[in-house]
Amino acid sequence: MTPHWIIAAVIVACWRLGTVATHVQLLVVGGTGNLAEKYIWPALNELQQRHTMAVWAAGTDTPADAAPRLASIVPDSLSISYAQLARAEDYEALSRRPEWTIDSTAGLIVYLAIPPKFFAQVSSKHAPEIYDAT
Repeated sequence: MTPHWIIAAVIVACWRLGTVATHVQLLVVGGTGNLAEKYIWPALNELQQRHTMAVWAAGTDTPADAAPRLASIVPDSLSISYAQLARAEDYEALSRRPEWTIDSTAGLIVYLAIPPKFFAQVSSKHAPEIYDAT
């Protein structure tokens, strides 16, 4: 498992290098899982308090099913949104949301907090819709 400091280091490095000009979208695929609970949400809680960043959790659960899980694992001070990404259409719908097409968005970071056996499927099948929006 990736320690939370690695995630924080990547994001902080982007700010220091100037690659994150104004606003970043961060999509955590698998955001309701154990890895997110233990490492990602605590690290992002610290970062979001100091930077302009929209944080999204994504998973295959419906928003109604994901809400209680997220409420139990995400710090109250961390503001996140949830996106159900169970089908290709879900990725397309996410890319059309107004907050994903803001001109001031400097980029997108996608963190796969899912088992490695699913990386290729998630990355190759659905990524173009999201990347084209930013």
